[in-house]
Amino acid sequence: MKPCVGTRSIPPALVLLFALVVAACGGAASGEVAGGGGTSTTTSSTSTSSTTTPGTGPPAPLTGEAVDDATLAARSALVVKIGNNDAKSIPQTGLAEADLVYEEYIEGQKTRLAAVFHSEVPAAIGPVRSGRLSDIDLVADLGTPSFAYSGGNPTVLRQFLGAFEAGAFVDVGELRLESLYVRAEARSRPDNLYLSADQVDLTQGSVPVPLFTYGPLPAGMGADAAGVEVRYPTSFGRSSVHIWDGAAGGWVRLQDEELHTTISGEAEIEIAPPNVVVAVVRYVASEADPSQSPRAESNGTGPVFVLTQGRMVEGTWTRGADGPGWTLADAGGRPIPLAPGATWVLLAAAEGSAFGDAAVTHLEPVDAAERLAEARAEFAESSAE
Repeated sequence: MKPCVGTRSIPPALVLLFALVVAACGGAASGEVAGGGGTSTTTSSTSTSSTTTPGTGPPAPLTGEAVDDATLAARSALVVKIGNNDAKSIPQTGLAEADLVYEEYIEGQKTRLAAVFHSEVPAAIGPVRSGRLSDIDLVADLGTPSFAYSGGNPTVLRQFLGAFEAGAFVDVGELRLESLYVRAEARSRPDNLYLSADQVDLTQGSVPVPLFTYGPLPAGMGADAAGVEVRYPTSFGRSSVHIWDGAAGGWVRLQDEELHTTISGEAEIEIAPPNVVVAVVRYVASEADPSQSPRAESNGTGPVFVLTQGRMVEGTWTRGADGPGWTLADAGGRPIPLAPGATWVLLAAAEGSAFGDAAVTHLEPVDAAERLAEARAEFAESSAE
């Protein structure tokens, strides 16, 4: 669940930040230690494998991994909107523990994350940001999850209220349950709001069902892949890159040409999920802010690029017609299975979308290796300063 690739100890300022957040949130998550006042160490840019012991129980619905946690069958998922607009949002806290992360296109050709927690729920998650209308259809797939967000404009809040009253989710947003949130004064607003996730009552909703199928790829399905880039075309547009690292068993994420990292325990680690699904979806102008805000139409069908088990499979995604979940099929109509573990779903804007479309590029091995090496070198240099 947590590929510890290219880890570094958190610099003192971030150690203090995390310590304050976790203390305010009520303690460390299971298996983690709240940050202390230690000193930073040099970066390790080598790949290391996760040491998590595999479970022997039934598979978790959102990862396909066997788990031993008996409470999993009785708790709902937790969805948290997490800031990702710019460098002020990074490193986020808690992304390593997420079962599923949606990357949504927002105003300014940037992205925001909707992270879904079920198998693991860390003590603190953040920075928590506002919701978008794109979230409603995505949350609807998860049974009745708890949904954490920092607010929204009047149209968003009105539609969220309707979805909440219809039983689509349990509202644990800041406006309703302010006591679950804490401001980390070491960071500036609005990127300093954190959820006390281990204090959220996850027995109020319903348990999610699997959204994907899991297992080995059939023989001959897909092709070996170095990675993929989803880029928005303007000079300030977001670039999201995932590059295969066989030693880690995951697709290391670069964002705007830099390593995308997250805080987990006392380490800042690379994000390297075992599965990346690039679903090309149409975005329309959001009724909440039609002059600048896009809304994803994630029900329907469209092209998909599935990165799993070191390979890329091109095909079609379908969602919404036959109940919850994503149907991923290759060009011949065969189901595309994912590797057990976490999945990132990049909702890339299709051609003709409002506010610009995304270019999806398959990376050549040499280019991918050079970009990853350069990003890791810059990461190491910055940690040594």
